[in-house]
Amino acid sequence: MKRCVFLVLLAAVFHSCQQEAPKLKCVKAQYVGEPGTPCAGPHLIEVLEGAEKVYELMPELYRDRDLVISTALPAAFAKPGKVFYFQPEPVKDPQICLAIYLMIPEIKAVNVSETGCP
Repeated sequence: MKRCVFLVLLAAVFHSCQQEAPKLKCVKAQYVGEPGTPCAGPHLIEVLEGAEKVYELMPELYRDRDLVISTALPAAFAKPGKVFYFQPEPVKDPQICLAIYLMIPEIKAVNVSETGCP
């Protein structure tokens, strides 16, 4: 009986060790600059962590290691190299662009913070 209890406890310990680290509840990003194309939001950002939140909103996006998206940001966060956190939301009226322009996916950044997930 003691052996069974020991094995169950040992299995529980191994199971708890294998669980994933908690996922970020928001997106961590870095300001890149202005997009230079009319088919994007006013600011380019690179997603550093939490890309799955963006892919949930836009499942048609190609899953790449470096996800660059566009959004509107408060002026305090629109500085090259600035790292910040935000909650992504879909854009209500996405732009329709001519095929000659580079299309950069656009999302809405809400609850923008520089200290962590709001």
